Amino acid sequence: MRLAAIILLSILTFGCSQNPAELSWNEYTAWIAKEANGLHKTRQSKNINIAATFQPSDFIAYKSLAPDQGYDLQSVDSLRASLGNSLNFQITISAKNPDINLLWWGIGSYPDYKQRVNQLSFNAGQMLRLAIDDQESQVLLTHFEGYNELSNKVILHVAFEKKNEELLNSKSKVKLTFEDPFWGSGVNHFTYEIEDITNIPRLTFG
Repeated sequence: MRLAAIILLSILTFGCSQNPAELSWNEYTAWIAKEANGLHKTRQSKNINIAATFQPSDFIAYKSLAPDQGYDLQSVDSLRASLGNSLNFQITISAKNPDINLLWWGIGSYPDYKQRVNQLSFNAGQMLRLAIDDQESQVLLTHFEGYNELSNKVILHVAFEKKNEELLNSKSKVKLTFEDPFWGSGVNHFTYEIEDITNIPRLTFG
């Protein structure tokens, strides 16, 4: 009886762990945002909340192509292949106090404000690191999406060089580090399982 219960539990656990094969855009974005799926991580400090989300190639390809013109499968496959050489993340910083502008936090002069914007725009790579099994990956590209005054959020995008997949294994870990230079949260680590990054449903284009 005990053996049968263990087998049944194993079957149920295995069945629940399977990801769907394909998802629509709305289903896909909801799936990525669900923390239980391992791609969306959050941390809180005294002043800010930080969310770090791994963005799969399909997600970026869909956002990059124009849906009103239809999705040419050849273009989709080409973009997927190009994006497959990098690991892409979005970092969202939001203020706990809605009355404080993140870009002006702790400063009082326009030159300081301009310096902060320049650092976010052109030197965000100095704040971000990625290690795969403790081996550092090179920053390929950063993008400061800007400051959303309505929601009081700063959004950064970063692409890192992808490690040779032959050197990875199912237990490999990916650690993203954000060193906060402005808002007092210090050094923030977000750890991802390589299984979660490589076992993502396919996005249905159309």
